[in-house]
Amino acid sequence: PYLLSLTLVISSSMMWWSSVKRESSLLGLHNKPMLKTLKLSFALFIISEALLFTSMFWNFLHNSLSPAMDLGSYWPPNTTLIANPYLLPTYGTILLLSSSMFLTKAHHSMTIKTTKTSNINKNILKTIILGLLFLDMQMTEYTQSNFAMTTFNESSFSSIFF
Repeated sequence: PYLLSLTLVISSSMMWWSSVKRESSLLGLHNKPMLKTLKLSFALFIISEALLFTSMFWNFLHNSLSPAMDLGSYWPPNTTLIANPYLLPTYGTILLLSSSMFLTKAHHSMTIKTTKTSNINKNILKTIILGLLFLDMQMTEYTQSNFAMTTFNESSFSSIFF
């Protein structure tokens, strides 16, 4: 199911992007109101991501600063097994930073317009591959986590954590 879902997301995204590109460059359908709509859509996406992270931090702060009585008013609960931050989380951070580096390099190459398109495409491909590796690592980290196999998995904490 994981690979099927990933394949469907990638293929539908590529079809949508090619349609947007065709509409804008070949058909000339992107006039000022359409460009304004695309910019507004992107701004709304960024705002929704900011609100998502706000809710995640709110959840953490609410539960850590005012722990529930059934947890013994202690945060984190005594039964929580904490993962080693120097293993998978460190590798995940390295993957994300590397991916960001290649994407920044591709963006910089596009702005100066002296680099070959093939080099830009290679950097974007490296970014996509590193992003997919990161997603695979996140899935591995989640399935190997301690709370993925306990009743903690049935609460909001496991779904908000990953």
